Amino acid sequence: MARPDILTLASIAVLVAALYLAKGVLVPLTLAVLLSFLLSPVCDWLERRRLGRVPAVLVTAILGFTVLGAAAWTSTLQMSYLVPRIPEYEKNLEAKLDAAKMSEVKKLRADGEAQHKAGKHGDSMAALGKAKSMLGIK
Repeated sequence: MARPDILTLASIAVLVAALYLAKGVLVPLTLAVLLSFLLSPVCDWLERRRLGRVPAVLVTAILGFTVLGAAAWTSTLQMSYLVPRIPEYEKNLEAKLDAAKMSEVKKLRADGEAQHKAGKHGDSMAALGKAKSMLGIK
């Protein structure tokens, strides 16, 4: 009974290996099929407007490449504006994280002092110890 299981496992391994090796062909082919499904209605619409098959395909392809180029240009433009500002954004984020950390330290310190006044010295030491460790104090 173990043979069918081994055959099934071997078949799956061969299939996965074949798909991995064929991904250089399958990925572009899959994208081409997807684009044909997306652009087919545009082409059909142009043909119904008395435009021939070849001109409709050409207009659709030009339109598709124009949209793709515009999207790529917009992305490039946005990235060119974002990249020089990354250090500024990093500083702002670090400042906000430091402020949040200090807020937590102040809360721990206040809790520790309140516990000390209440006579809970062990809990007070734990809270203050945690606050010290957040600040990097040994």
